Amino acid sequence: MIELNQFIIKVLAMKSVLIMVFALLVLSMFAFPVDNPVIGEEWGYQNPDYDIVLTNGRLANKVSIVCVDSLAMYIEIDTEILLKIPKSQVVSIDPTLPEGYQSFVYRNYVEGYSKWKPDKIRVIDLKPSCKYIVRALISEIDSCGGVSVSIDLYNFSKNRLKYALYTVKYYNAVDDLIASDIGNYSSQRCKATGFIEPGTHDGGVWDGFYNSTARSVKISSLTLTYSSGNQETFQRSGTSLLLIEN
Repeated sequence: MIELNQFIIKVLAMKSVLIMVFALLVLSMFAFPVDNPVIGEEWGYQNPDYDIVLTNGRLANKVSIVCVDSLAMYIEIDTEILLKIPKSQVVSIDPTLPEGYQSFVYRNYVEGYSKWKPDKIRVIDLKPSCKYIVRALISEIDSCGGVSVSIDLYNFSKNRLKYALYTVKYYNAVDDLIASDIGNYSSQRCKATGFIEPGTHDGGVWDGFYNSTARSVKISSLTLTYSSGNQETFQRSGTSLLLIEN
């Protein structure tokens, strides 16, 4: 009887292990990147620009969806930088996603990315409270030490923006704050003029900082002027603002 009980315990333990392995395999099927995905254009559906209505009154218009899994969709922010939007935050999408496919990748992205590996692709989670996304990086350093910074603003809010004022700080290779060789200032104010419509994005490149040791940037604050004339300033720790730097 004791031996029978021990045998039953072993069988149950083995069954639990098998169930766990099966569950992990199922989860891996829907993890990003998608394993053995359906390629979008194989069934004649071209990758359009999507207009997405999100929860909390947010909008994302004319965005390019890279791929979709069972829980989320991924849109391109920059090369190898994807924004993960949980389907739970999606109110509506136009045009509708192809029916019958829980996970797929559009062909042009399969051809564009040499390898779908997490260490090659940065996946950024979109939080339900996020209304503004700022993508900032150093785009060029010329032979005189002049630094060009590229900044893009994604306006997921319903606000029409007149101006966006970024306060930018520059850092060297060991992440120390540095000053400009000309003017000796350690932060730069970069102003974008709109209008930046709800659900759209706007970008530009700013010059005027000189230090050949600059390797990265940080946005210390963002001040938005709305079409009403009202202003609002967002700090790095704010929940409405997502910063994607360098």
